[in-house]
Amino acid sequence: MIKDLNVIKDSGFIRWVNKGQSYNFDLSSIDQAMVDESRQLIFILSGCLSSPNEIHVLNGEGEVQFSSRSPAGSNFYYLTKTASNEVLVVCSFEEKYDNWYDWHYSFNVEGRELHRLAPSY
Repeated sequence: MIKDLNVIKDSGFIRWVNKGQSYNFDLSSIDQAMVDESRQLIFILSGCLSSPNEIHVLNGEGEVQFSSRSPAGSNFYYLTKTASNEVLVVCSFEEKYDNWYDWHYSFNVEGRELHRLAPSY
């Protein structure tokens, strides 16, 4: 179980404990990180300082399961959770996409891709 997630943005350093062992991950320009308790994954937003444009998903041992840039015409905005503790990423588009600027995206573990889920209010 992933616990004690500690993000040190200035150093580009993330630390956590999983099954009693400590792990570290180095990444420049970290904006936000969050643990997905339901799937035991760590989500990290990074990139330029004004708006994160990269997402990285790690397993409990620090292995990268997925990395991607934000969808065309958007930037990642923030991470949030569902009632079941699944992490979602909100993308903010420059122009309306199906009548909305901001959308929730979910990570599909099997397909290792992001799926547009629902508008973000």
